[in-house]
Amino acid sequence: MVRLQLHTLGRTEAWLDGAEASALSSTKVGVLLSFLAMEHQRSVPRPELARQFWPDQAPEVARGNLRQALFQLRRQLGDLAGQVLKLDARYVRFIPGPAVQVDALQLEALAASRREPVPTLIDAVRGFRGHFLADLSSVQDTGGLEDWLIQSRQRVWRTVLSLLEQCVARAGASSEAVDLIHELQRLVALEPLDEQLQGLLMRALAGTSQPTRALDCYLEFEAHLRRELDTRPGPSLRRLYTDLRSRLAPGAGAHAAVEDVSLRPERRRVAVVVCDFRPPARDPGQTDVETLTAAVQQGTARVEATLFNHRGHIVRLPWACLLGYFGYPSGREEATLDALDAVWEALRGMPDGARPRIAVDSDVIITGSDPEVPDPAGLLTDRALRLAAVTAPGTVSVSSGIHERFRGHFRFVTEGLPAPRLVHHPGHADRVEAQAARALAPLVGREQPLSRLEAAWQRACSGQCTSLVIRSEAGLGKSRLARGLIEAVDGQAQLVLMLPCRQRFERQLLMPVRQAFARWVGPEPAWRRGRARRRLIRWQLQRHLQSPALVRRVARWLVDTDDRSLIHQGGDRDRLLDALVQLLAERARSGPVLLVCDDAHWIDSGTAELLRRVQRRLARQPVLIIFTGRMSFRSEWLHTAPAELRLSGLSDGAGMALINALDREQLLPEPTREAICRRAEGVPLFLEELTLHAIQRRRAGEPEAALPPALSDLLVARLEGLGGGRELAHAAAVIGRDFDIRLLARLTGQNLDQVQTVIKQLVALGFVERDAALVASRYRFRHALYHQAAYEALPATERRALHGRLAQLLEEDAELGVGNTEPEILAEHLREAGRPDDAVEQWLLAGDQAIAQGMLPEAEQHYADAQALLDRVGEADGRLPWVRQKNLRALVGLGVARLGLAGYGAEPVVRTFERAFEMADERADRVLYFQALWGLWHGSGSREGTGEAHRLALEMDRLAERSGDRLLRVAAQYAQGNAHFWTARYSQALTHQQRALALARKGDHATLIARHGESPVLTVRAVRAWTLHMSGRRDAAWAEIDAARAEAAALQHRPTQAFVEAFRGGLGFFDDAPRAALESAEHTMALAVEHRLPLWQVAGTAVRAWAQARLGESSALEVLREQVQVISESMGGVSTLFRLFLIDALPEGDPSGHRERLTTANRALADAARTGDDCYLPMIQRLRGRTLLTGPAPREAEAGWRDLSEARALAARQGALGLEVRVLRDMLEFAGPGEGRSALAEDLVRLEQRLAGIDAGARPVSQTKKEADRG
Repeated sequence: MVRLQLHTLGRTEAWLDGAEASALSSTKVGVLLSFLAMEHQRSVPRPELARQFWPDQAPEVARGNLRQALFQLRRQLGDLAGQVLKLDARYVRFIPGPAVQVDALQLEALAASRREPVPTLIDAVRGFRGHFLADLSSVQDTGGLEDWLIQSRQRVWRTVLSLLEQCVARAGASSEAVDLIHELQRLVALEPLDEQLQGLLMRALAGTSQPTRALDCYLEFEAHLRRELDTRPGPSLRRLYTDLRSRLAPGAGAHAAVEDVSLRPERRRVAVVVCDFRPPARDPGQTDVETLTAAVQQGTARVEATLFNHRGHIVRLPWACLLGYFGYPSGREEATLDALDAVWEALRGMPDGARPRIAVDSDVIITGSDPEVPDPAGLLTDRALRLAAVTAPGTVSVSSGIHERFRGHFRFVTEGLPAPRLVHHPGHADRVEAQAARALAPLVGREQPLSRLEAAWQRACSGQCTSLVIRSEAGLGKSRLARGLIEAVDGQAQLVLMLPCRQRFERQLLMPVRQAFARWVGPEPAWRRGRARRRLIRWQLQRHLQSPALVRRVARWLVDTDDRSLIHQGGDRDRLLDALVQLLAERARSGPVLLVCDDAHWIDSGTAELLRRVQRRLARQPVLIIFTGRMSFRSEWLHTAPAELRLSGLSDGAGMALINALDREQLLPEPTREAICRRAEGVPLFLEELTLHAIQRRRAGEPEAALPPALSDLLVARLEGLGGGRELAHAAAVIGRDFDIRLLARLTGQNLDQVQTVIKQLVALGFVERDAALVASRYRFRHALYHQAAYEALPATERRALHGRLAQLLEEDAELGVGNTEPEILAEHLREAGRPDDAVEQWLLAGDQAIAQGMLPEAEQHYADAQALLDRVGEADGRLPWVRQKNLRALVGLGVARLGLAGYGAEPVVRTFERAFEMADERADRVLYFQALWGLWHGSGSREGTGEAHRLALEMDRLAERSGDRLLRVAAQYAQGNAHFWTARYSQALTHQQRALALARKGDHATLIARHGESPVLTVRAVRAWTLHMSGRRDAAWAEIDAARAEAAALQHRPTQAFVEAFRGGLGFFDDAPRAALESAEHTMALAVEHRLPLWQVAGTAVRAWAQARLGESSALEVLREQVQVISESMGGVSTLFRLFLIDALPEGDPSGHRERLTTANRALADAARTGDDCYLPMIQRLRGRTLLTGPAPREAEAGWRDLSEARALAARQGALGLEVRVLRDMLEFAGPGEGRSALAEDLVRLEQRLAGIDAGARPVSQTKKEADRG
């Protein structure tokens, strides 16, 4: 019968006689029992136990503690103690037996037997809830068990793997395999980097006829290794992957071994190093040729080895010259940095007599498929050779571009030299460190994360060791944020150490710590504070390292990062770590200490152990440890789990703020800044590099390159990491940032299963992601610059061929009626494939479709693209008619789109239609000729006045009659009616408007919109509503506008709908109904904002501001003033109406607003006189008259009365009966007693009766919608 159960896997628990023994669960006594159980095969000496469990105590005290712990243990076990423990004066031993069950020992027994059935083994593995004594960190004072714990965990883990190996070998495709796979997946989540475990899972999946899932596991594991360790799976796992792929598709040529690397032409940034050993001409008596040849041979061998060790690709020239290509055959983010490191190291180790001229240059090239010719064009190589030719022997020259990029990494001199010379390598520095050496980029958009870091610093300063990890994807500013904290606490910290963990140093013991101490000591040995700090380090080491020679050696190694020697492992390593902890403790006693472990996902084991000991031993000291790491960084190895801070991308506002801060001289125009912000998508690294590159190019007067060099290197390296998926990524990039894998499979000629397998690899690597629309076959490049890098890496010939093939596929789909490829997408591919004529046709079609859908900004872009391509094609012989006809069509479409965007009288609109009219020919195409006239007519009222508008409207009417085109006649009648309205000829306007409506048919909207950008059938009704109101038919006007509104809403063409809503708001102004106007203005603005219609946004804003001002919101007046200014610049003809809004909105009788009201009225009269907008004249004179009559100067009253009289007479001549009634009421309001007042009253009654007869059912103006609206 089992009486004692010890659970050591996961949470430590002890169960005695069926009840949990809390005194033995997760306690030091319980750990002692577990220790003895794992060491049951030997008697453990008491001094060893005392030293292991109480390492910081004196031997006598430790032995006393051990006696007390054993007493407690025997007490807890009771009568079972004699069966389990054997104690004497020197040794302690655990005795396993039938009454005792230890889960870790059970696993070992099962693994050794090799006879148990698979279900039993799976049940045993299921009991593995976590690593051996996983909660030991919660038990106090167990620091001396660290080495034993590591060994025991490895021992138990090997046992688990052995059990799993037996299960996989024996389960096959049996029913137990499902449970086995479930357990394997659970353990993979626990240990995602264990290669043997991954192999077992792949074999188990393959054994259950799931080879595709097995391949997916490999791809995910490979991506995880690349992100975490920048390495790849071992040979055995790669062989398993290759075997599974071959089994899945036997004989497929594409399924080569995963380690195969193919060379193919690619567009890539490469650094080239030239080492020219040819000596200068020798004078008589100089070193003889034999000695010189020997020196050159030794130097060549030295340089070749050094370049090779730094990942250079070596090419020997026939003479004593070496070429080293970095970033070839595999792209690397740090290729140019590798080249500079290599030449500096080679120059320092050059043998006597060898003084090569070394040059380094970098640029984008098309790489070669022949390894002997990496640069087939030879342009970069030739440039580097010419740079070497002007380099002094024994020195290194670099190009100006490299000098600009790497000023923070190295020291250069330029004065008096033909090219920058490399003179000093200050040590290992990455991009952020190099930037810090120059000037850190501003920290913007990170106020909240920085405040969290500062709060953590305050907690640490209170005497509590605090740790926090900053997580984010690469490029989001983890390191910059940490340096922001360093800046914020400057002067408060006793010691600040930046520990830069770097990929190339992750296997070099304590390299981040060495770099930090090297910077802390300083570069100059003669520096007084530096000498004192060196002495402090040596003194601290002496307390833990016995040999004075070893102390000197370790102290020198610790602060000299160029020292390649390694200290002894084991005891020396532990003593060194203890010494460093004590050194930090000494500093912490004097003040707070800040440790920043940068890029902790590349931390080495020594630095990790140091920080863990700092956490444990300095728990009550003012120490703050900041870790920066990628999202996959794991911190379980720490003594105490750190708090977490996650960074995301910057907002658009913060991105623009960063760009503005970097461009202090305001060199970049606003469109360039906005383009950079869009391309970077909130990634600070991309924002910074794109901005600085654009500034540099602009200062040099050069066109902007495709990608900055730093980003080019980084993205090419990411692309290189795709392995076999690189070529598929190239093809996907040709399709676009968003792509469908079914189309991708057709484009590449691969089957869909193959493409899906590779796409999963690209997803695992973080290069592409599933489309947010959740369509199974839709994917997108994770970042726009990833797409750009994959696209630009393709040579132009391959790119053109892929575009051509893709265009053919899309055209075939269109002919068959499958797919929904937009014509603008097809046009892009046709253009890149070298088929400009077909591309023009597709862009014109795309513009027509956008106009029909009311998408005016898109339409403008499509027509502009067509026109730009036509300009490049030129008017070659035999093609002139075709080019001119397509150009005319593009110009007309462009003008129609701009009418609704910029305004009828805007300069770009007028220029576009003037160009179109110059090309138009009535005999060739009457519709295009009419459209050109239509555009000129729209702008004429604002520019030349209503006289020119009448002339053009009459010409359009004659043209429409000659053509016999009914729809042209509809548009011409609308233009005629419109022109008559503005000149206050209301009866003629109504006649033409009625003719337009009579000519129209129910299904005309689509064609009319395609021709004119709006439906004249509906816009004529909107203008007709105004005409009816001016003629005194108020109710008919509202009925007309509401009917037009309903029809426009049903049509769903947003520009037409916005036109009608804006005119309904204007009708509210004419009828003095601000609430009705406000409702329509809100609708207008909503349509304009959602569908990007700036013209109607201005109109809606103006009407809304007038209505709000009339309803008592004084702040609306400033908005209305701004809109008057805006509309005056784009549509001068409409500025009169906007000034009317402002006059009416300004408070009447207010002395402060009197002058503005009068000035605005005078300007409105001048505008109306200039443009011929007679319809507004009586309204303006009425409002000016009221202004003068209510003003502070009595002498203005006579002029005011005269204005009212003239307004009445003018309204009567125009037939504006409703306005005449309103003016009469004003005159009655200001008239004095006498016969004149009686005559005015009689006239008012007569006119109101007449008005009622004209608009049947209408009430007198004294009870109009104005009063109902206000009520």
